Amino acid sequence: MKLSRLTVLTVLTLNLAPALAQDEQRRHLLGLAVLNSSENDVDTANRFEGYGQSDYKISDTSYWFGSVRYEDDDFSQFENQATLALGYGRELFNNDVHRLNGEVGVGYRRAELRASGETSTEPVLRGKLDYEWVLSDTATLSNNFLVEAGSD
Repeated sequence: MKLSRLTVLTVLTLNLAPALAQDEQRRHLLGLAVLNSSENDVDTANRFEGYGQSDYKISDTSYWFGSVRYEDDDFSQFENQATLALGYGRELFNNDVHRLNGEVGVGYRRAELRASGETSTEPVLRGKLDYEWVLSDTATLSNNFLVEAGSD
């Protein structure tokens, strides 16, 4: 007789990114993302991210931005890392159904390595694509692709 193994998988994902304030010239965002997952009472993911961004519109489709991001992931090589960046953003397209923004910038990252506890700092290049697809009045699909690349 073969006994099958029972696997219990628990995943908690929370992602909040409301616009705190917005007018014709400025927009301020603040967000929080939490991911926690376990299988048979063993953690398989534990990640926290907090971020903020302020945009200043310079035309109908272009803006300057300043952003800050903090990340703590128990399953990465970093104990934690924080990035501060400034740059240029552009609305690539925007209609009733789809919206795509692109951003490029420069910044500074501070990271604490998990293995050694050593802290490193470095300049970074930042690129971001922000896509939104309105499926209905009550459903929207969104995806952000963020790259913060440094020398390490």
